[in-house]
Amino acid sequence: MRGQLLIKSCVRRKDNPVTQAKPTRDYTLDALRGLAILGMSLSGQIPWGTLPAWMYHAQTPPPQMADNAKIAGITWVDLVFPFFLFAMGAAIPLVYGHKRDDKQENRLSIVLAIFKRGALLFAFAIISQHLRPGSLSAKPDQTTYAWALLFFVGTLLLFIRLPVRRKWIEWVCWLAGGLIVAYGLFGWKYPGGKGFDPARQDVILMVLSQVSVTASLAWLATRKSALARILVLGIMLELIFIRDHPGPIRDYVWNWTPAPWLYRFEFQKYLVVVLSGTFLGEIIAIRNGPERPSFSGFQQAATLFFAGIGIVTTVIGLLDRAVFEAGMVAFLCGIGGFAITRNDPERNIVWNWGFALLMLGFLAEPYGGGIRKDPATVSYYLVTSGLAFWAYAAISNFRTLLKRTDKRGFLASVGANPLLAYACITNLVFAGIRVTGLWDWVGNQNWEPWPLVGAAFCQTLMVGFVCAIATKLRVFLRA
Repeated sequence: MRGQLLIKSCVRRKDNPVTQAKPTRDYTLDALRGLAILGMSLSGQIPWGTLPAWMYHAQTPPPQMADNAKIAGITWVDLVFPFFLFAMGAAIPLVYGHKRDDKQENRLSIVLAIFKRGALLFAFAIISQHLRPGSLSAKPDQTTYAWALLFFVGTLLLFIRLPVRRKWIEWVCWLAGGLIVAYGLFGWKYPGGKGFDPARQDVILMVLSQVSVTASLAWLATRKSALARILVLGIMLELIFIRDHPGPIRDYVWNWTPAPWLYRFEFQKYLVVVLSGTFLGEIIAIRNGPERPSFSGFQQAATLFFAGIGIVTTVIGLLDRAVFEAGMVAFLCGIGGFAITRNDPERNIVWNWGFALLMLGFLAEPYGGGIRKDPATVSYYLVTSGLAFWAYAAISNFRTLLKRTDKRGFLASVGANPLLAYACITNLVFAGIRVTGLWDWVGNQNWEPWPLVGAAFCQTLMVGFVCAIATKLRVFLRA
């Protein structure tokens, strides 16, 4: 029966179960998102230019840390943002799929909800960038960090979602938060005597804002036809293929913008990753309940093994330019995972999506001089999307082995509160450690690079614990 539902999700049906049932929250997807956000935190805190190349973006190697587009390959750092985007795409059918849209007014309400979410993320991108310590002062001191902490509180109050639905409490929080944030945006004198500037915005959050809208609309238009969505993916890949060649596509598509601070088509390149995630989201929505450990312990461990080996070998092989060898190992892992999961339609289709995208990524790898994140190549989007499917499969089987399929856990708690985690990275933990003078103490210890990585790891754990506690208290920062 489950296999039939998975097949029906890929054909046009008015009674598609994705549009009818509101699924139970998927903790494995939350864990994947949590892993990505903590990876962002760690990669942003590690010491600059003193570690092996695989600890940084592949195209900014140490010690100079200068952008070098001639370098091909990826590292684990190049996976964290695509994994986060993939999880965002997988959440789209879960957020909007349960809402029936038989009537015109219901379809309109979904579209309005999509644009509202995009607008809130847009506002969060501007607020976040303005109120972080590096923006408040060219040379932040303890006073600057104290203000950054206050602005974090204001941002939290403005975007908070409380467990108790009492309107007057929410209005008090929004009013207090709005006043604090408004002072920061319009009353603060930024470096150079500058004031509020809408062009001062967090690029990562701007990508999320714009791609969440286009991906949600694309899913809404193609939710009853997987082939139509694959066609959209194909068109986007073709646009990426010809992006760097002179002509009308580059001049009038990639470079088009009504205003750089408002919208940039360039950000839509990530649509490939986000739309790939929507296929996983539909599988989760069809399940409409917690994961069921139907696998034996051996099958769970074997799938986890093949996924882990495939991910690690792909990253190492592409960075070391052993592309053929890495591709062969990934292919053998794909065959092994296919054989293990063939009797479970749900796991099998998740695995096969990852297998197909990863192999397409290896086939496209030579294009543009090899896989790169910046400027990103077609193979980058395909490979990272395929690895995201396998990462989801690995986390799912790991959780099943631990018998935690119906429990949230640490990573899932972080992933359920991603905007809070992001604000903690840029303001709370970053500023909190410095306002206490603890970071000055660390700097005076003359530690070698790897102990400094340990300090960065501790900061990342602080981010995680704050989010985990907030999630347990059902306090969320939402856009």
